[in-house]
Amino acid sequence: MKKYNSIKKTSLKVIIPLTVVLFFSFPGLIYYVSGSFSSIKKNTAEILVVKQRMESIYIDYSKQAKNRKNLFIRGFIKKDLDKYSKEIEKSSEQIYKEMDILFKDPLFNKYTLALHKIKQSHIFLMQKYYKSVDVYVYDNFDYLNADKLTRGHGKEIGQNILDIINLIQSDLTKKTEDKYSDLTNKLLYLSLIILLGYSIVMFYIIRGILNPLTRISKLSSYLSYINTNHLEDYKEYEKDKNDEIGDLITTFNKFSNTIVDYNKNLQSKILQRTAELDYANEQLLRINKNLTDAMNYSSLLQDAIRPHKALLPILYADGFLTWKPKSKVGGDIYFIDVLRKDENKSLVMCIDCTGHSISGAFVTMIVKSIQHELINKLNAREMEISPGKILGYFNRRIKDILQQYNNTSKSNAGFDGGILYIDKKAGLLKYAGAMMNLIMLDEKNCVKWISSNRYSVGYPSCKYDYEYEETLITFEKDVKVYLATDGVVDTISEKKELRFGKKRLLEMISENHHKTFKDQKNIYTSILDAYRGNYEVVDDICFIGLEIKKNVLKEAGEKNNE
Repeated sequence: MKKYNSIKKTSLKVIIPLTVVLFFSFPGLIYYVSGSFSSIKKNTAEILVVKQRMESIYIDYSKQAKNRKNLFIRGFIKKDLDKYSKEIEKSSEQIYKEMDILFKDPLFNKYTLALHKIKQSHIFLMQKYYKSVDVYVYDNFDYLNADKLTRGHGKEIGQNILDIINLIQSDLTKKTEDKYSDLTNKLLYLSLIILLGYSIVMFYIIRGILNPLTRISKLSSYLSYINTNHLEDYKEYEKDKNDEIGDLITTFNKFSNTIVDYNKNLQSKILQRTAELDYANEQLLRINKNLTDAMNYSSLLQDAIRPHKALLPILYADGFLTWKPKSKVGGDIYFIDVLRKDENKSLVMCIDCTGHSISGAFVTMIVKSIQHELINKLNAREMEISPGKILGYFNRRIKDILQQYNNTSKSNAGFDGGILYIDKKAGLLKYAGAMMNLIMLDEKNCVKWISSNRYSVGYPSCKYDYEYEETLITFEKDVKVYLATDGVVDTISEKKELRFGKKRLLEMISENHHKTFKDQKNIYTSILDAYRGNYEVVDDICFIGLEIKKNVLKEAGEKNNE
């Protein structure tokens, strides 16, 4: 009988050194990398604080420059003169305060001299500016004559501040790259040391474990060979040694004798079913890819036709835009256009087209093409600026394009929407809605519900020549207006499965309209999300809020402003 040779003793020779190497190398390497990254992050954060202070100085300086200009434009009114003078002094104090903090920061030593020069230039500029204000006041508010004393000096200071910010960013980038390069070199050395340790361990693996594993691998290969393609060649595997693997071979032989018969019958069925599943999976993957590509491309197109949010602060005192399609694209869309090259006149459209996803997005593209026609006609004065007539034009063009003249039409597409014309100079609003009401807060902060027409736009059920009524609103001070598609009021509660509704919408606006529109947007989004919970999104959402101020500048002030 052959002697029984245990593999256990051989295995222990490998497990012990391997455990030691793993225990000390990986935690040590992780600790070192973590510490290095923390150091880099800390240094970067400290320099970023310096950069942010410089950016704060630049922002304060830009606001001050704007206030200096506004003082000359509106300073003929005593109230405005005092207001802008205080704002300018406040900005100077804030700028010097930030500069004094930077002078004391050791990280700013490299840039101290340049900042001192900027401070001196700013002091000189403000001295000149105060003289120009005196000239402005005593010279019967002559803006052009007073502006000669300071013209050109402000831009140079602003550029010098930007130069320091760019230099700080450049130095930060260089220092970070150098530290990462140093860390990379050190990691390379550590990796070489660990590799050497593992090479030693591998020697024991080859001696103590790899040879037995090779025997098991040969046994497994044989069983795989027999069980897959060559069952007719099966015979019991030969037991080569009297050890644990030899016992395993005996067990394999017994087990194999049992399953080989089953494999002979099942093999053909498995191959057939596998081929069928592979084909079905390929089809599903191809369909999914086509749908995903279509959605992504549609999203790019819809983003391209939406106006940029940067228009809001240019045209209005304040405002927000919330656009959330149910999927990547949707049927809700909005447009904001300046009319006839006059920023006092603008047109706001909030539109809820038929459908969601790609189908809804396709309708928005049709609406966009019609909107483009309309704006050209309005700017060319070929058409009166009338929201009611604009809705009528949309109605007729959609019917003509989709041939939706009666209930036998193949398609049934259109939109609900609201169109608001704003003339800040005249203190005038015109509104026409198609199944979309306008929410308005007047000068006394009273909520008003401006009703819309009870007909949608473009559908076969709408009359071709239907005339949409519009509401005329005048204002002298600030007014706030809100437009929302039915995705807002149709939000479903997870708890009670009830719609959010118009009542909650009005209460939500009444309780928060006094806050900034940025805060309002975040609050309204949070309220709707909390109300919905985990309930599925049922519709696209487009929610617009605007604060409009009447342009009351006198003619001379307007010319200077231009």
